[in-house]
Parts: sequence; C-alpha cells; structure tokens
Amino acid sequence: MEQLSFLGVSDSSIASAAEGGKICGTCQRLLAEELFEANYRNLDGTLRRSSRCNFCKKEAYQHLRRLKQLHPPPAKGTKCAVPNCERMGTCLDHDHQTGLARGYICSQHNSAFAYCNDSVEGVRNLLVYASRWTERPG
Repeated sequence: MEQLSFLGVSDSSIASAAEGGKICGTCQRLLAEELFEANYRNLDGTLRRSSRCNFCKKEAYQHLRRLKQLHPPPAKGTKCAVPNCERMGTCLDHDHQTGLARGYICSQHNSAFAYCNDSVEGVRNLLVYASRWTERPG
C-alpha cells in the first residue's frame, strides 16, 4: 500500500480496488478501475478499459521518449529496417523485455511484430501457420 500511496494513489482508490478492481497486465497489481484509461464503450454501453494501469502506461511512454533521444529518427526517406520493405522506417522498434532499441521500422511491421507478442517465437508460429497454405488446390 505504501508503494501505491507514493505513486499518488489515494486511499479510496486502494479501497475500491479491493472491492472489485482490475489487475494491471504489466505490473500485476490490483488497482481501482479508474486507474485504467477508458478506451471506448462496448456495444452494451459499458466502458472498456486499458489492460495497463496509467502508471505503467506513463512509464512505458517515458522509456520510449528516452530511447528516441538516444536513437534519433533516421534521415527523412530512410527505408524500414526489415529487409525488402520499401516503406519508410518511422517507428522505433524496441525489445519490451530488455528495453533495448532494435531499429526504425515501418508502422505495418511494427504492428505485425506487436501482434506476434514482440517475439521471434510468435513470428515463427505465424510462419508455420502461413506455410500450411502455400499450395492452393487447383
């Protein structure tokens, strides 16, 4: 509780978390739902909230800002670092486990890699799936 109070979380937020809060997908802490950004409304009108708490989102944003200071964007017109891609490398790709920058890639490859959980294993699994469909019936 002291750690949460240090982060500016009120006692009432801690109490409401105990009454039915949400677990942050990053720090795994049980927090009050109001500490998660409301993304949009579901069809039934209920709020859909982020899987990461506001503290973890802020920390991730600050880390990315520091990385971009250490690794400034390449010159305008620089291609994506993924081989054979002709799109512009506008997104700083980084390892979410180590925090190290990997390079600037296009937004499509950045999204694709994120959907594969930013892992080589995730990309391999997708390739295994895709390879099942390389031969199409007549």
